[in-house]
Amino acid sequence: MEGATWTFSYTYLLLFIVWTTVGNDGASSQQHLFLTRRRVASVFEGPLLGCVLSL
Repeated sequence: MEGATWTFSYTYLLLFIVWTTVGNDGASSQQHLFLTRRRVASVFEGPLLGCVLSL
């Protein structure tokens, strides 16, 4: 169950990053991507770290 939860979270993270990068270009996209990664990392860091440590 823990493995399935971790896989789902990781897949969602990748899809979210891809979704946020689509339709953006230029320097603004680089900053947007950086901020998005920071925001996503802060959201997923706790749960993912917990899942990894519990394996």
